[in-house]
Amino acid sequence: MTAGPLAGRRILITGGSRGIGAAIAAEALCSGATVTIAARTEASLLRTRAELEGHARALGLQDDV
Repeated sequence: MTAGPLAGRRILITGGSRGIGAAIAAEALCSGATVTIAARTEASLLRTRAELEGHARALGLQDDV
C-alpha cells in the first residue's frame, strides 16, 4: 500500500477522463487512494487509463451518470 494522506481510501470520480476530473484522479493516486474513473466514452476512458498506467490502483468504468 502506498503511504499518503489518502492511503486506504477508495474514490469514484465521474467525468474522470479529462480536464479537472483527470487531474483529480492523478493527484488522488499520487496521494495513495484507489481510484475508479467513470466516463461516457470508452475511447476517452482508455486514453486516460493509459496516462495513469503506472498506477495499479486505477480502474476505468464506462458509464453515463
